[in-house]
Amino acid sequence: MPKIETRINPENGKTEYFINYPVKNLQSLKKLINIINPRKNKTTPIFITQPITLKNITISLVTAIHNCVFENEITIQNCTFNGEFNGVKFHGKTSFEGTTFEKKVRFHHCIFHKRVYFDNAKFKNLIDFFDSTFEKEQQFYKVDFEDVGVFSNTHFKGETQFLYCTTTSKTYLNFESATFEKCLDLSRSNFNNNINFWNITINGDDKISEYEHYKNSFGIYKNPSSSYRLIRESYRKIKKSFSNNGDKIGEVEYNSREQNIYKKELKEITIKSTTKLFKYLFYFFIIFCKNINDLSMLYLNKWSNNYGRSWIRGFFFTLLIGIIVFG
Repeated sequence: MPKIETRINPENGKTEYFINYPVKNLQSLKKLINIINPRKNKTTPIFITQPITLKNITISLVTAIHNCVFENEITIQNCTFNGEFNGVKFHGKTSFEGTTFEKKVRFHHCIFHKRVYFDNAKFKNLIDFFDSTFEKEQQFYKVDFEDVGVFSNTHFKGETQFLYCTTTSKTYLNFESATFEKCLDLSRSNFNNNINFWNITINGDDKISEYEHYKNSFGIYKNPSSSYRLIRESYRKIKKSFSNNGDKIGEVEYNSREQNIYKKELKEITIKSTTKLFKYLFYFFIIFCKNINDLSMLYLNKWSNNYGRSWIRGFFFTLLIGIIVFG
């Protein structure tokens, strides 16, 4: 049975609570939840030091976790899961790959210190990341948003990409007041028109050439693509959303940003094309010079000694060269 250990932080003298209990199945998860939730003082965080690993199971209980710090990995893969996380900090790798969320799921005021993996996840009901922070790069890969997706006041500090995500006719995605520090790529996701970007902040247009994850889609593709093209298409979609919502100011802003990115994209294409041209010309020059040199040597070899078969021709050729040079 897991127990809460009490420790005194030597730096600030405050009491801290720790649970050193690994979760590997549904029974151990229930025991952990039964320790966390009944505590009276939920303002003081509990540090959970051991990993949580759950795979290929149905988790019927609603996992409500408040003000906890997960110091290790969380792996909930190919499960059916419902949860509520409030004021939770995730320090280790967190994975919900292939998991189906049947009911409402909330991540309120959470901090993800490492990338979170939602690959092939399905949100059949509300998914809410209100006022949460993603400290590192973040990709949502092949995620199905079948109902309401809330990213209001969410802060993305790294490159952020929604790749091949899908929605339904009833899906509503809300990015109100969300902040993206290193641009946003949703160019290849099938988002419907029911999407809100009001008061969104997207920074980093001046550093697009430095971003690596957009180029290869977080390592999915070996051949890099133009980050400018992906961001430009994303801005076009955002512009269209503002237009559909009658927001002329937002439409004009992202039309301008789209055109500016397109200008940089054309400049990148021109530089790459020019570089390739000079590269091909250089190779042509090298091959041409080598061929000329080889042909010259062959002709001189033929004229001077018939490829080593006529010593008489070689004698007179040497004599002739000597007369020309020294005569």
